[in-house]
Amino acid sequence: MNNIPTENLGEKSHKSKLAPPRRPLIRHISSNLSPEVEKRSSSSPEKDSTAARSQIMELRVQQLEEQLQNAKISENTLKLEINKWKFGLKRFETSDCDMNYYVGMTPAQFKALYKFLDAGQGICRRLNCWGSDFSLMQMPYIEKKGQKRSIEPIEELFITLCRLRVNIPEKVLSDSYGISMSEISRIFATCKDFLSSRLVQLPIWATKEIVQKTMPESFKSKYPLTRTIVDYTETFIEKPSCFRAQAETYSTYKSHNTVKGLVGISPHGAVTFVSELYGGHCSDKMIV
Repeated sequence: MNNIPTENLGEKSHKSKLAPPRRPLIRHISSNLSPEVEKRSSSSPEKDSTAARSQIMELRVQQLEEQLQNAKISENTLKLEINKWKFGLKRFETSDCDMNYYVGMTPAQFKALYKFLDAGQGICRRLNCWGSDFSLMQMPYIEKKGQKRSIEPIEELFITLCRLRVNIPEKVLSDSYGISMSEISRIFATCKDFLSSRLVQLPIWATKEIVQKTMPESFKSKYPLTRTIVDYTETFIEKPSCFRAQAETYSTYKSHNTVKGLVGISPHGAVTFVSELYGGHCSDKMIV
């Protein structure tokens, strides 16, 4: 061991210190990797966990949105089921028998009546309810003022016709629609006045040609020249608070406060004339 020259050992140790590292080989290998693998290898664990959490949150949001959409669909389905059993237009609008009983017309006739009243301009939606501060100045071409309607205008027409046709009590209607009796009363008064103002524009007097065309055979053989059949109708009213009105409307024949009018009917049964109403105290001769 002592015979080994020290110079050779020094040269070897010096050469070992100056030996080039093998990093270029590693760099050459790593440069052949794809950019995605290099990106993943260079990413830190914190970034990986953040990306995973964001993906989980996105999936959770999507699940919640789907659940919300399903809940809305279920809600709409339940509303349709409730409307099928709840008293109102939506329950009876597909039944001719029920509509004839409650409003005296078919569903198609009822929709035609509402279309005529609304005139295709949304007039029914802009009416101010009777009893409000704006009811005395009805302007159907200006947006409604005050409180918004709790039910649709076509439903208000259905309520009014039900009251006129079968006299459904206001308490029953208020319970069915979930509104107060006073609101039912205002709806009925408003719609009734509006019906009067619109229907009075229709010419109901039948022409001679229409009367001859629709006249039954029994009239053609015995009364071929008949144009209309006139009679009086008398209706009970509440006792007025004014003493003069009490005297004018009191009927000795009925022993009650009434109003009466003259009605004309064509041979085939259609009402073709309705006079103004008078107090029950007036005689028939005076009304004629």
